[in-house]
Amino acid sequence: MLTGCLCVDGYYEDEEVVCQVCNYKCTKCTSETVCTACSDSNRSVPDCDCHDGYYDAGVAACVVCHVKCATCVDAADNCVTCAAEREADTDPECPCPSG
Repeated sequence: MLTGCLCVDGYYEDEEVVCQVCNYKCTKCTSETVCTACSDSNRSVPDCDCHDGYYDAGVAACVVCHVKCATCVDAADNCVTCAAEREADTDPECPCPSG
């Protein structure tokens, strides 16, 4: 018995056999929160979170963090962790070491 039709890429079939749009992070998905392909090469399935060194700005492509940050959130210069050559104890500023 046919339970529904396959949805085109960028959509998934919900419980009511209706195609719903995937999360902006996904190009293919099986549900609203499970991606099978990500919208950017700097994202990883199944959740398509951005890789370290990038942050999610609410659009398909991840945005690169400022060079002072190893990881950042919400803005390029809002460091969560500092780059190796920066002072890590002053997050989110990550200044250059003295001297």
